[in-house]
Amino acid sequence: MDETENPLTYAQIPLPHLPKVWDYLGVVVTDPPEPEREIPIDAHCVVCCFKLGWRIILGKKKFLFGPPRNTVHRRGSMKKGWSLASGVLALLLGTSISAGELTIATFNAEFLTRPKVHMKFGFPFNLSGPDKVQWDAPGFRDRKFNEAAKAVARVIAGISADVVALTEVGNRQDVLELVNEIEQLGLRYDHIAVCNCTDHTTQQHVAVLSKLQLSEVLISISGRESYDRELDDPETEDDTGLSKGLFVTFQAEGKKFNLYVVHLASERKGHEQDAQRIAQASIIRRHYLPVLNAGEHVIVAGDLNDHRG
Repeated sequence: MDETENPLTYAQIPLPHLPKVWDYLGVVVTDPPEPEREIPIDAHCVVCCFKLGWRIILGKKKFLFGPPRNTVHRRGSMKKGWSLASGVLALLLGTSISAGELTIATFNAEFLTRPKVHMKFGFPFNLSGPDKVQWDAPGFRDRKFNEAAKAVARVIAGISADVVALTEVGNRQDVLELVNEIEQLGLRYDHIAVCNCTDHTTQQHVAVLSKLQLSEVLISISGRESYDRELDDPETEDDTGLSKGLFVTFQAEGKKFNLYVVHLASERKGHEQDAQRIAQASIIRRHYLPVLNAGEHVIVAGDLNDHRG
């Protein structure tokens, strides 16, 4: 166990090197702020990162960063601390519903959407020349989509979860074809929900496959949130919604579960999309806080694009 007299603070870490989870601190701010909850944070301390991860999971605390207050830091990794916090959450969920009786999985199908399924076979996003001619030939794209759907079906059947949150899938027709392929492998999902996608570029959707009855289904998550496209120019403010989001509820062991399946903005374009993604996470938080505060189970799953690479 090592001690450090000067734990790193938000201001002392160059922005490009901020641990990714720190980008989401704006999501967990309380109103009004609670300065008495100031906790010194060392980005390399496993204890600090556990505390940070746990409070992000709870969604109830605000973090301010200041000098150490007789804090002993244990050198470790942000990843390890976050994993510990996530593990505690999983333990709490497991003990409350009898471990092993309910399984929930999330899976990124990676462009299992008919208009862009060629990307699963190593082709670029936009086709041209002979490649475009081949993929536009009658029946060719449908055959390749079915081939891709069979491969994804094998993975999902292998997982065999009670509820599956899917990202990067196509419209309802595409998802039903996937469900049919899963059924051919001996696994049935009788309850299906597919989001209303407004991303006309990728045409990707998120979806839920469930063995359990879905009590509520919202095929889109409403709301807008503002963000600054440029760090040093407040005049560049923009706003965003969720182009790929879905909300469902279901019952297990007499308890209600609220499941949000989302695909947040990509991390590929630097600060602007980082800021947009945080704004989207804020929209989700506004939705789930009332039920979380009421003591119900809340799960946020999908492709959160929470790290680069």
